[in-house]
Amino acid sequence: MEDSYYLIYKEGRKGGEVLFNVGTKETSSTLIRLSGQGIRGSFNNILQILSKAGCLIPVQTGNPRIYSLRGDVGPVIGTYLILIKRAKKMDYWVNFLDELLTGKYSKLGETFAIFLETMVRLSKRAPSGKGYALSPSIVSSFSSALKVLIKSLTREKK
Repeated sequence: MEDSYYLIYKEGRKGGEVLFNVGTKETSSTLIRLSGQGIRGSFNNILQILSKAGCLIPVQTGNPRIYSLRGDVGPVIGTYLILIKRAKKMDYWVNFLDELLTGKYSKLGETFAIFLETMVRLSKRAPSGKGYALSPSIVSSFSSALKVLIKSLTREKK
């Protein structure tokens, strides 16, 4: 049975929140949850890029907005959301996502999928986060490491 990937945006009293869920038709679990200032704009930018690349299908409109992600792109987006956790300069990371899905960094997609699988495996042995399956310490460590890796790779390519 193959996993399905869902990108969800919920608007609440405290602002917006983006959820990345993985599961089958029967069950689903939240791997990552992002919130904070500017999350609505970031979510809309991500949707625009995913839509342009033909990688998502709307499942539900309204609140929450739910989108199903193409199977090969789901793990890439999961890792990308971890990458942008606590990120500054979102314009830089939005442009990177566009290049990651359709441009010169598209070869990194498989690596991003492996990173997500690694984070899930490591999190099974670490304390889980409140409300999602990935360990906060694993997410924080990979987020920092991914930022350094991507910036060094993009600097090298110029």
